[in-house]
Amino acid sequence: MFILKKIYGYLHSLMTPLDERGEPSGGYYESTIRRRVASMVEGIPGPLADVGCGEGLFLGILAESVRRYPVYAVDIDKEILKKTRGRLKKKGIKNVELIEASAEDLPFGDRTMDVVTLLNIVLNIETTERLKRILSELARVLKDDGVLIMDYRSSRNRLISLLYKYTRLYDGSVASVVTRSACLMADIARETGFLVEEEINASGFLPKLSPAVILKLKKIEGRKGK
Repeated sequence: MFILKKIYGYLHSLMTPLDERGEPSGGYYESTIRRRVASMVEGIPGPLADVGCGEGLFLGILAESVRRYPVYAVDIDKEILKKTRGRLKKKGIKNVELIEASAEDLPFGDRTMDVVTLLNIVLNIETTERLKRILSELARVLKDDGVLIMDYRSSRNRLISLLYKYTRLYDGSVASVVTRSACLMADIARETGFLVEEEINASGFLPKLSPAVILKLKKIEGRKGK
């Protein structure tokens, strides 16, 4: 098991961008997702809320785009928000407000956000019930024409799903990674007030077998969420 962890650690570091190495949220797919989503939100008016912002890696990539409208970076971890503050200060980003809060209880009014991002979070949400509570809360704060961009790990690739199930054997920082089907994600989205507008495989190599999938969800007009 020790050798397995060493091999995984080496490969993970090798595939992680230099500026993300050593960060809890760093990684090949994680970085790919952030860069794809950054390009997706460029043409959408703000304000934007990045829920589960972690160390601010996504906000760092979004540095040039977010200057023209208010951005709210939300995380429940006070210590991780300190890292986010340092990263934003280093990049000279001043229009981001850091907020310590749970994704299930956001301190925003109804229909106040144009865009919400939920990146590299769903893979760690173990139960469907909790995921529904979070998405319902995001539907509440989004405007009627608002957009939620999120990602999940797909169960379509059975080999990778099996590897994710036993993540604890080679990655001590994670107990397991939750995979879900496209049908289940579409059902959850619909039940919580969204429709799937676009589905993007994050991998350029054999995209149909990509373990990471990005969803662009449109809020169903008139749905308030929870």
